[in-house]
Amino acid sequence: MVCSTAHLDLCITVGDDWIDVLEFVNADGTPFVLTGRNYRSEIRTNGGGLVAAIVATVVVDEVQLSLPAATTSTITPGVYPWDLVETVAGDEQTILAGHVKVKARVTV
Repeated sequence: MVCSTAHLDLCITVGDDWIDVLEFVNADGTPFVLTGRNYRSEIRTNGGGLVAAIVATVVVDEVQLSLPAATTSTITPGVYPWDLVETVAGDEQTILAGHVKVKARVTV
C-alpha cells in the first residue's frame, strides 16, 4: 500500500502571529500554478476535537498557512495532529499531514 500524503511537522508559539509558506514546484523546478485549487487545514486534538482552523491562502505557486495571535494565544502547549486538504474540481485529497508542536512563549 502506498500513501501519497506527504509529512511535515510545524511549530507554533502561543501568542505569536504565525505564518508558514508552502511552495509548490514541478519536477523541473518551475512553479506549479495552483489555479483552480482550494485548500483547508485544521489542527485537532488526538481525540478529534478542533483546536484551530488554519487560514490557507493561495498565492500563485504558494499556499500560505497562518494563524493570528488571537488564535494561537488560546492553544494549550502540546503536540497536535494537523493536515492540509486540497480540493480540485470537487475532489478532495489530504496532501500533507503531520504534527504541530505548540510551545509556550518565554517573553510575556
